[in-house]
Amino acid sequence: MAFDSGNRLLKLFSTTNDSGGAIAFYTRAGAGSSDTDYGTERLRIDASGRLLIGRTNSTGSHVLEVFGGTDNEPIKVESSDAGAYIRFEDDDTTGSTRVGAIDNDFKIDVNSSERMRISSSGAASFKGGTVLVEATSNTTNAQLSLGRPNSTSAGYIRYINNENAMAFRTNGSGEDMRLDS
Repeated sequence: MAFDSGNRLLKLFSTTNDSGGAIAFYTRAGAGSSDTDYGTERLRIDASGRLLIGRTNSTGSHVLEVFGGTDNEPIKVESSDAGAYIRFEDDDTTGSTRVGAIDNDFKIDVNSSERMRISSSGAASFKGGTVLVEATSNTTNAQLSLGRPNSTSAGYIRYINNENAMAFRTNGSGEDMRLDS
């Protein structure tokens, strides 16, 4: 272990001629039974630079591996801002591609534009180019709306539960056609 005072950096490394090496972090819940009771390993940076949380050995070539044991949600992404996202990039990515949550909605952005949203009510919207498709449902109706971005008025297909009927609308207001039982 050495401290690089010029860069204000603590360096951990092996000084022997063996290969490999890892840095492991341990915690324990209470007082140990002896000075050699280091607790349980929680985090490891292996010799390849992989960050392992809840694991002592890598299961592949992933840069980050998280094992939550019996927890079905081993990772939580939270933000104090309007949304919380995970961003994806490769060496050719020019726009933001991300998945996340805003308010209580699930949202997917591709090339810095919203492409899909599932609202907290269960309504799903898909946006791409000049067409918007939105699916909504409640106890009275289920509807598939087709239109332009920021407008679903171009047309719809609606199933009206209490009338056992299907209604259609194209470009405008009102109903253009209905099929009933």
